[in-house]
Order: sequence, then structure tokens, then C-alpha cells
Amino acid sequence: MTNSEHPSPPPTLTLVEKLYAVHNINSLIPEKLDLAESNYSTWSYFFKGHCSNFGVLKHIEEPVTEASTSTPPTDEWITADSIVKSWIFLTLSSTLRKRLIKANPKTAKAAWDAIETIFQDNKRTRTISLKGELRVIQMGDQTADEYFSKIEAILTLLTDLGSDMSDDDVVTYAINGLSDKYGSLAQIIAHKDPFPDLATVRSMVETKELRLRSRSSVLPIGTTLSAPQGDACHFLHDSSRSSGTPRNSNNSTTHRTTQGTLPMHAGSQSAPPGFEFGQQPTQQAFSPQQQALLSGTVQGSTPENGQATLLPQAFNTMTLRDPTDAN
Repeated sequence: MTNSEHPSPPPTLTLVEKLYAVHNINSLIPEKLDLAESNYSTWSYFFKGHCSNFGVLKHIEEPVTEASTSTPPTDEWITADSIVKSWIFLTLSSTLRKRLIKANPKTAKAAWDAIETIFQDNKRTRTISLKGELRVIQMGDQTADEYFSKIEAILTLLTDLGSDMSDDDVVTYAINGLSDKYGSLAQIIAHKDPFPDLATVRSMVETKELRLRSRSSVLPIGTTLSAPQGDACHFLHDSSRSSGTPRNSNNSTTHRTTQGTLPMHAGSQSAPPGFEFGQQPTQQAFSPQQQALLSGTVQGSTPENGQATLLPQAFNTMTLRDPTDAN
């Protein structure tokens, strides 16, 4: 049996060799720590996860003294600690990097603690300021995503400062700051039992936002489904004039109705005898000629001027009243 039949296993890399194989730490930790961004929580999450993958999490979480209580640190441990410390420096903004260089930490744990201290300075003042901002937050013209992302960013900063808020308080501030167009939805949320969490409220507002956008894309702003009035009526009358519909010689204006045609003199503001506004007309009290006009089956003579006369649009809402009725 030759050696070619049983190839030797590949050599095992040491811890230091694995750490040296990381050529670009920023590709593994996408967030650069920056005071202006207040992204300590996100940065530390990625950094700790990366250290855990390589088995060097103890270099930033455990005191250095524990590694050297019985025996002094080995060369491998010192090298690995130096590499982890360099990762911290490389993932900082230029401003924070300068501050850390000035502090001159000797170990990765000392560098980690220095960064944490910087973000914990004035903790009480920053906490009061952030909570005050959350209480008076307003949606305004922001989208639902922008509004709730801002709320979540404030909550993340409060978590970094060790000052979490209850879910009920956060939801209360969130619905109080919604725009007027979400007023009815805010009332529904406020009366829900049990009280929803922030994620549920965000989903409800985003759904409402999509419905409003969809509705506005179908109907132009200000569009209604009511019958035409005012200028629309003038348009209808003017169109009949432009199409050649004549006006009679005794100054009576012609109007069209779906039931037939009857004269209505210009300036007249009352309904014809036997009619009341608000109900549909009948034909019982009409003369035979008027009934024929209404039914569209005129037989015999035409009006004196030979021109057709039309009912006003208001005739559609008149009702017949018996002229002999004393009431």
C-alpha cells in the first residue's frame, strides 16, 4: 500500500494564522463606529459576532488578568490580542481613532473599555434628552417607514445607554404623533386590548398608507361622485344652446327632463301647479297634450310657435299634487 492511497490530512492552521488571514476587517464588520451616527449597539453586535467566530471573544470580554493568573500569557495569546486590538482601531471613525490613539490602550480589552466609556459619558443627560424627543415626536410629512425608523433609532440609543422604555409608552408616543390622516386608525389602536406592540402598529400604519396611495392614484384630488351642479348645469344648458336648441319667443327657457317636456318660463322659481319638490312626478294631473309630451308620443298639434319646450332639471325631483286637494 502506497502513501498515495492515504493522503495526509491538510495541516491545521493555528489561531494566529487564522487571524492573519483576515485581510479586510471592514468587509466583515460593515459598520464603522462613529459618535455622530450613535451606532455603538450595531457596531458592537457585528464586532462581537466576528470575534466569536474566530474564538477570540474572551479578548474583549474577560479581564486580561484571568489569562495570566497561573501562567504568563503565551506569545500566541499576545499576538492574537494585538490583532484584535488592531481590528478595533480599524473599525472606528477617524475622530474616535484619534481619541483612542491618545488613550494608548495596551490590550484589546483596554481599547474596548475605552470606547464603551466614551459612549457612556453623560449618560443621564443623553437619556433625558432622548426620552423627551420621543414624547413629542411628530410624523408630519414623513412616510410611515421614515417615521417609525426614527422612533426605532431613538430606542436603540436608549438601549445602548441602558435605559429601555416600556412597549406601552413607546406605542402611546408613536400613535400620538401620527398625522391627521391616520386619526381614525390611532383611535382604533388606542382601544385595542391587548395593546399592540410597536411592530404591529407600524404594520397597520404602513397598510393604511398603501391604501391611501392607491386611492389617490385612482381618483384625482377633490373628485366626488355627486351629481353635477352649478357650473356643470350651466355647461349642460349651454351645450343645448350651442347645438341649436331654440328658445321660444315668449322668453321661456327650455329645459330637458328624462320624463318628457313641459314649458318653464324664465325667472320662474316655483314648481308648476300640482307639483312639490323632492319626489318623482306622475302623470295623473296633466292635460292629454302634456301627458303625450311626457310619454314622447305627441299626436295632433304642436305648440303655437312650433318649437319644442323642455322641463327644467329640477322637474326630475317634483311630485304631482292634486290641485283640488285642500291640504
